[in-house]
Amino acid sequence: MISLSDLKKYLEPRLRQELPGSKAHQEVAPYRNVDFTKEIILKATLSSVLILFYEKDHAIYTTLIQRSTYNGNHSGQISFPGGKMEKTDASLMITALRETQEEIGLSPDEITIIGQLSDVFIPVSNFCVTPIIGCVSFVPSFVPDKREVKKIIELKVTDLLLNENLQSRTIQLSDNNKIKAPCFVFDETIVWGATALILNELRYLLNEFEASND
Repeated sequence: MISLSDLKKYLEPRLRQELPGSKAHQEVAPYRNVDFTKEIILKATLSSVLILFYEKDHAIYTTLIQRSTYNGNHSGQISFPGGKMEKTDASLMITALRETQEEIGLSPDEITIIGQLSDVFIPVSNFCVTPIIGCVSFVPSFVPDKREVKKIIELKVTDLLLNENLQSRTIQLSDNNKIKAPCFVFDETIVWGATALILNELRYLLNEFEASND
């Protein structure tokens, strides 16, 4: 069994080293382009999400949300809690913590930050997303924002290591067009796009961690 304390000890120094971002992203990118110029990135809207780890029933979990239906590019999609950086946010870490509190009701004071993964650029919305990793020492009681969050999804992190959960599916876009894209499938919950890119980099690191403990 993966221990949260052992995973935290592994990730804290590992996240300060070179990350497998581009390689991991390329594997699940629906349009097969993950390398964008600095000029494009500099014009992007800064945002961040929180990958939250916690122990429950002798396993480590993280939390995804299904966004509510609205008139926009990411309507109804599965993502990590997070959003756009506001002028009042001192850092992207603060953005991730603030958005997490707003969307699922978890106080920033309760979360210990471990580090961050590689940035992900989303062309369709011109967002550059920084995934922040944090953990709590208790099982959270989530309070979803009724306006923004349709459903909270608790994901066992070891499910990321199961090869059968990485698939290719036909995805219907918000404009009703369809594409065939790599995705993660957890109990028929399909996770693709930017969130899949983030999950795949996390999967690479979890595989490294598992290998280091063999």
